[in-house]
Amino acid sequence: MKKILFYPQKTLNEYTSIMRDCIDKEKYILCKNNSLFDFLFADIIHLNWYENLSPNSLKLYLGFIIKLFYLYFLFVTKKRVVYTLHNKLPHDKSNLALSKYLMDFVLRISDVIILHSKYSVNFVPEKYRLKTAYIPHPSYEGIYENIIESPLHRKENSKLVVLTFGAIKPYKNIESIIKIANDISDLNIEFWICGICNSDDYKIELKNKVRTDNVIFDFRFINNGEIPSLLSKVDIVLIPYNVESSLNSGVAILAFSYAKTVISTEIGTVLDFLDSGMVYVYNNSQNDELKNTLCSIYDEIQKDSHFLEVKGSGMLEYVRKHNNVDFIKKELAKVYL
Repeated sequence: MKKILFYPQKTLNEYTSIMRDCIDKEKYILCKNNSLFDFLFADIIHLNWYENLSPNSLKLYLGFIIKLFYLYFLFVTKKRVVYTLHNKLPHDKSNLALSKYLMDFVLRISDVIILHSKYSVNFVPEKYRLKTAYIPHPSYEGIYENIIESPLHRKENSKLVVLTFGAIKPYKNIESIIKIANDISDLNIEFWICGICNSDDYKIELKNKVRTDNVIFDFRFINNGEIPSLLSKVDIVLIPYNVESSLNSGVAILAFSYAKTVISTEIGTVLDFLDSGMVYVYNNSQNDELKNTLCSIYDEIQKDSHFLEVKGSGMLEYVRKHNNVDFIKKELAKVYL
């Protein structure tokens, strides 16, 4: 049987674990440890986020050289390379040129380029588009155990709680949420901004922009075991990502997997769900669009308190049909042939 190396072996969310589980163990041997031996002797190499580099200057250049050397090795030895395109560009602009070089090289030598959204094909150079294969992002339903109670609690009079979570970084456009919160502070809407932020200066900068008491920050790493509890306490998941680099969002699929309504900028993952009629998309350069969407939803729930529950349940059924792991297993097997 052929041997598959899936890189990286593990990430902070469960995406890689789910995808590794989707590999047919009756047809392929999955490398368990991603050892040096595995990197050299695996038959199929499946790369994710390979263009990401360490922000540390020494590790940055060393990592770039090692990764580049490995790509040359794959090219010369003619191993089968599968690459999943997760973003238009690397999020970290400090080493953009080097990361972009790696991304371009991977696209060139890949035998198959997996796209998790149909919209993504627009950001693959035309000469490589015949190598693309659309495989939906897997659902997260039933993946996270509800073992930790979230310390956050909604205020008694809150009509709507809007959550943004994940690592707090500039490309996630948190400032736009704060501006909206300041603008509609007269409504009973809470905005929860949750996730680790490694920059104390950025934390202070964000807090200083707040002019109301309806914004709650929780700058902790959100443990996987806390995610079900956190999602159970909110009504909407807001994804304000900068579309210059962002293409897909596992957070959107996670929210749908827990029957939550999503409001998002125009990223590929959510654009693929537009035909469901149950997601909200806005242009991130037009703050009024987001404000109008929130105000419209707020008005709807005054008329019908189950309005968001119906939409959330509809999206859960949608991902059960279109993003289930059994379908992904079959599609993944095709690209490894």
